[in-house]
Amino acid sequence: MTTSRSKSIREAARIGLLVVCAGLAAPASGEGPSFSCDEVRPGSIEEIICKDQELSDLDRSLSQVYAAASKKAADEQPPLLKAEQRGWIKGRDECWKSDDKAGCVRDAYRRRIVELQARYRLVPGSKPVTYACDGDKTNEIAVTFFDTDPQTLIAERGDSVSLMYRVPSASGAKYQGRNETLWEKGGKATVTWGYGAPDMECESAIAEHGADYADGLSGGPDYWQVKGVPAGDTLNVRADAGTGNQVVGELANGDTARNLGCKMLGDSRWCRIEMGSEQKVVGWVNGRYLAEAAGAP
Repeated sequence: MTTSRSKSIREAARIGLLVVCAGLAAPASGEGPSFSCDEVRPGSIEEIICKDQELSDLDRSLSQVYAAASKKAADEQPPLLKAEQRGWIKGRDECWKSDDKAGCVRDAYRRRIVELQARYRLVPGSKPVTYACDGDKTNEIAVTFFDTDPQTLIAERGDSVSLMYRVPSASGAKYQGRNETLWEKGGKATVTWGYGAPDMECESAIAEHGADYADGLSGGPDYWQVKGVPAGDTLNVRADAGTGNQVVGELANGDTARNLGCKMLGDSRWCRIEMGSEQKVVGWVNGRYLAEAAGAP
């Protein structure tokens, strides 16, 4: 799986062009951070950043990546990016508790930069890889890999999304998220999804759905058919794109809906549809579970 991803992207990462991939100019070394150092408190994390050139460079890089992400998040509902950034700054400042304060801050910046690059597609990603878990084809996890530094992936399972970072492992490629892990070895993966959840044994196949699936943001077929929803579950139709919005309907595997167009919301693709019911309910669903239908219902 690793060899199928773009070699050119890996080269770009190695020579430090991740910010350029985001459509930005790399910050010039030798400058200060993005904020003023004139009135920082002695002993504060901001003072450490001001006195460390590498940390100053990372702060300016994050500022540029955040600006690019903000443009893509302009229509995000609910608006999460600003609140998340404030939370991240508070977390960064907790590094005063660390024995290695500069190292803690460095890791915080690197993770936040690649998180935004992956979530808002500021760098190219692989084609989606679908994992069927525990021998159940309806228990699927869709994964997109990003050659950030460190490497990342975004995994989608139902309405849940997890961003994971690659971590050292004795073999294969291991990724760790907040409460999820994916350890891939030769096209198979051991996946943990949720705190305290049991391991799932999953097998992958490169998702070669092409234009038949909801991979684009415009055009596409006249009608979608719902596929891949876990057994016993339904696909929520929401009043607007995003899992925080009101549920206005439900679709099951095999149901058909009219395609009204798709858009990206953070790290997920959402599609506006019209349900084939008598009420003609219009709403938004996760595009991961839509495939081209043979025709109208």
